[in-house]
Amino acid sequence: MLRNETIRARKRWGTARTITLTSDQDLLPTRNFQEATFQEADSLSAEVLEKKFWIKHKACHGCPVNCGKLGVVRTGAYAGTVVEGVEYETLALMGANCGIADYEAVAYANMLCDKYGLDTISTGNVIAFTMECYEKGILTKEDTSGVECRFGSSKALIELVKHITFREGIGNQLAEGVKRLAEKLGEKAEKIALQVKGLETPGYDPRSSPGLGLAYATADRGGCHTRAWPTSYEMSGKAPDGTVIDRFSTVKRAEIVKAQQDYGAAVDCLVGCWFVRGTVGKELYAQMLNAATGIEMTVEEFTRLGERVWNLVRMFNVREGFTRKDDVLPQRFLNEPLPSGVAKGQRLTKQQLEQMLDEYFTLRGWDKNTGVPTKEKLKELGLEFAVLQ
Repeated sequence: MLRNETIRARKRWGTARTITLTSDQDLLPTRNFQEATFQEADSLSAEVLEKKFWIKHKACHGCPVNCGKLGVVRTGAYAGTVVEGVEYETLALMGANCGIADYEAVAYANMLCDKYGLDTISTGNVIAFTMECYEKGILTKEDTSGVECRFGSSKALIELVKHITFREGIGNQLAEGVKRLAEKLGEKAEKIALQVKGLETPGYDPRSSPGLGLAYATADRGGCHTRAWPTSYEMSGKAPDGTVIDRFSTVKRAEIVKAQQDYGAAVDCLVGCWFVRGTVGKELYAQMLNAATGIEMTVEEFTRLGERVWNLVRMFNVREGFTRKDDVLPQRFLNEPLPSGVAKGQRLTKQQLEQMLDEYFTLRGWDKNTGVPTKEKLKELGLEFAVLQ
């Protein structure tokens, strides 16, 4: 494992290494996803954190990678702040997405979120959304409890985290998340609300990674980057079978996303690490499962395990009223092309999304019109009990 170049980089830099890579490739959410390149990304880079912030590596029990980091803010207003990380998603959503290049402020906000039990992705998103609403006049200073919510304001970031935590003033509304806040503020706000199925979108812009758009739209819990990661194939220009693919096309994306969702769900059953599953591989994971349980499972059966999980979870969502109508993306991704960078002019059109969904549902054996797993598919997977009457 440690001979793998990606794993070695993860060992030294952790996830923070990603911040400059995503900015260079037009994937980094910037100012509430208005852009995908942050000109000050270097200020949040792993190199800066290694030099000025990190004091030691951290690892999950028994892991040789040690991708976790422990950092201490050494100077300034937040001196003495100790926090694990700062991880990429936090740097992306509480940093670049809020227009903030001050890693010390982001670290302090991260510490507050850890202390009070807030997710940094959702928190960073709802604060960035508030900042854009403020700058566009949808929210006023009176609405925001006197906080001047402008992009780049570390003070606003910290104050809003505290308001959300204790549901004070504007924080009482922000604590409900982007979806509910946007619905309350009206149509103009809904056009700039970044969420899927009520979950705020993570630190990668799908306008420069169309397969990721499909992954967000079909993820069981809403906008999520850990259910499938087609972006690495799009960046490389090759599908898993070696077929050459264009980064910005939608060709083979449904196939790639389905395969990754099934594989990922199988690995999750083992409580396997998301960061190394591409290195370990299906064969070794199947052997691990067999050794631990005594079950003789082939690689194909291991993948089938993930497919069973994915179909069963889909039926939980169907039971609660979710269908194809909910497999959507934020309006910004569909209607607003990226304004600059290597992906300038790119967007994921509604037509492209619908085409990928058609292909995806066909591959899954689900009803194309509703996105509901068919009785035949559920029976094929031994999930007859999940058929809704």
